[in-house]
Amino acid sequence: MVLLLALALLLMPSYRRGGTPVQVWMPLSATKVCTPKATVGGTLYNSMVAPYTVGPMALRGASWYQGESNVGAAQFYACAFPAMISSWRELFKVPDLWFGFVQIASFGYSHPMPGNKPETHHSQMAGDLRQSQLAALALPNVGLTTAVHTGDWSNIHPPDKENPSKALADQVTLLLLFP
Repeated sequence: MVLLLALALLLMPSYRRGGTPVQVWMPLSATKVCTPKATVGGTLYNSMVAPYTVGPMALRGASWYQGESNVGAAQFYACAFPAMISSWRELFKVPDLWFGFVQIASFGYSHPMPGNKPETHHSQMAGDLRQSQLAALALPNVGLTTAVHTGDWSNIHPPDKENPSKALADQVTLLLLFP
C-alpha cells in the first residue's frame, strides 16, 4: 500500500488564514536555487517536514494543494515549486517520489482590490500562477489535476475537495497498476 503524505492535514492551523506561500515549505537549499542570496529556509518545512526526513519514514508519494498565497509571484513559483519537489525527493531519499498537485481554484483574488487595479489584472495573475504550477510537470513522476471548476468566487478554499482528490488518487492507482 502506498503511503501518501497529505499536506492538507498538516495545514489545518493555516487554512483559516488563506494558506501559506510555497517558500515556507522549502528547505534553505531549495530556496537558494531561486533566490541565491536567501539566508533562511522555510519555517514550516523546518518544523513540519524536516523531522520526517530523518526516518524511519517510508514515504512513497505526496499530495499538494497550495499556491493561493503566491498569486502575483508566478515567475518565482515556476522556479520554487519544482525546486521544492526535487529537494523533498533528495531529503526523503526517494528520487522517484510521486508528487501530485492540484492547480489553484477559481477565486476573487482581488477582493479587496489592492492598488485599485482592474479585476482583469488579478484574474491574469491567478492564471499566471496556474501556468507556473505546470513547471513541475518537467520533473518525472508528477501528477496534476485542477480545481478551477470547483472554486467558489467568495471562498479561497473550494467546497469540492473530493473531485480533485479522487483525480489524484486515480493517477496513483494507475501508476501502481501499470508501472
